[in-house]
Amino acid sequence: MRPSLLLFLVALGGCAPAASRFYIQEYSLNQPTTVTVGSTMMRWGYGDQTDFGLSKSGLSMELLYGGIDHDVILVTYREYTIQGASEFARGDFSQALRYDLAKSHLITFKYAQLSIENADQAGVTFIVVKGPIPNPFSPTNTPQGKPVGMSTHGFFIDEKGAVTEVKHNSPADSVGLRVGDEVFEINNDPLPKSGIKAILEKLDDPNREWTRLRVRRGDYQQQFDLRRPQQ
Repeated sequence: MRPSLLLFLVALGGCAPAASRFYIQEYSLNQPTTVTVGSTMMRWGYGDQTDFGLSKSGLSMELLYGGIDHDVILVTYREYTIQGASEFARGDFSQALRYDLAKSHLITFKYAQLSIENADQAGVTFIVVKGPIPNPFSPTNTPQGKPVGMSTHGFFIDEKGAVTEVKHNSPADSVGLRVGDEVFEINNDPLPKSGIKAILEKLDDPNREWTRLRVRRGDYQQQFDLRRPQQ
C-alpha cells in the first residue's frame, strides 16, 4: 500500500494567487511497509508553488530498494528538480548506499532512520523510525541544540542568520557558503527579525532566479549569489 502523501501548505499572504511553501512526505512513521526491488522506500521534498498549485518549483528526494547481497542491503538515493508538473533527475545528486545488516538492522541516511525487518531479492519490509528532514518552516533542534530551517538552496540557517549546515554539492556548497557564516543581508535587505519563517520566505522567493547573500565570516564580509535549483 502506497504511503500517504502529506502536503503542508504555508501561505505567504494575500488573497490573490500567491506563493506558498509545500512539503512532501511519502512515508509512514512507525508502521511496517513492504516494497519490491526497484521500488521507492520513501520520498520527501519541499519547494514553492503559485497560482493555486499550478506552478511549482522545488526538490524531491527518494530512497529506492536495490536488493540484498548476502547481508548487505542495497539502497539508491536520488534527487529530482520539480518544475511545474514535471520532475527531472539530478544526475550529480544520486548515491549508491550499502548497509551491512550483520552489524545493525537500523540504517541511517541524512536524518532518516529505518529499521529493516526483512530483506531479500524480492523485496524489503521496514519501519521508518525517524523522518529524513524537518518541515522547513518548523525550527528543530540539532544535536548541538541549534534551531534551524532549511532553504531550497541547500543550507540550514538559524533565526540569527548563522549557517548551521551546508548540504554537499548543493547550490550553497558550490558557491562556497560555510557553516558559521552569518547572513546579514538577503537581496540587499536586512535579515528579517521576525523568525525563521520570514527568513526562509526571503531566501526562497519563487519570483527570483538569483538570491544574493551578504555574510560575515570572521572579520570579513563576503557576497554570494545563489541560483535557484535547476535541472
